[in-house]
Amino acid sequence: MHGAIRSTASSAPEPRAPGLRGEDGGPVTTSDPHVALSVLLDAVETYYRCVGATGEIERRMLANAERWFASEDRSHPVAFLRLCELLRVEPGRIRELLRRRRAEVLSALAAARAARS
Repeated sequence: MHGAIRSTASSAPEPRAPGLRGEDGGPVTTSDPHVALSVLLDAVETYYRCVGATGEIERRMLANAERWFASEDRSHPVAFLRLCELLRVEPGRIRELLRRRRAEVLSALAAARAARS
């Protein structure tokens, strides 16, 4: 997967799910917990892959993912909080795990830079 968050010029990130098609060719809705889980896992994977990245594309993807995870908006069909509600997962727990991951990666990068110095 190439990341759940599409880079846009607007400040609001837009997950890719609206463009997905179901087996019948119709649009996929997030009332299906399998779709919701796939979107959420793809967003987490994007975050993990891009945190600490130095490339422009990866940094933009990370910024979009961070905005998506931090958003309190429930209006979009695949908004983070809507997916959490559907899947009955605590958004704060996911956000905390992402913060920890970011801190671990940045600490490891700083240690690697210090070792090279």
